[in-house]
Amino acid sequence: MADNYLEKKYEELRQGRPVIRRQNPSLDSLLSSAAAEDLSPEPGYRVDRAQSEAALASASRLGVEFDATMPDGDPAVLRITCAGAFELGEVVTAVRLKLAELRLHARIRPLDGGAGAELRIFRGKR
Repeated sequence: MADNYLEKKYEELRQGRPVIRRQNPSLDSLLSSAAAEDLSPEPGYRVDRAQSEAALASASRLGVEFDATMPDGDPAVLRITCAGAFELGEVVTAVRLKLAELRLHARIRPLDGGAGAELRIFRGKR
């Protein structure tokens, strides 16, 4: 046959099919990682501004309006405020999923006086 089809198929059967590994983590693994609470911050690891900005960029894809600040220019702390609690939940969940994809975690503390939260970002260790 054309292009040695049978020979290629025979070699493929003899050697076994190649294993294809997916590089993207599943949603279940990201949710498990984001929900891990028994982690302590890894000493000496500094969160990069690009990592925080990537998490905010992912959250902005939701189309929900929110304000985010990094107090004192510290990329390891994000203060997020929204119009309502529901929107805040959406934004914080999106940020936490992106952080899980980046192998980072966040401790969340609600802000006084409205729909806001402070996220402390860290790389965790067990």
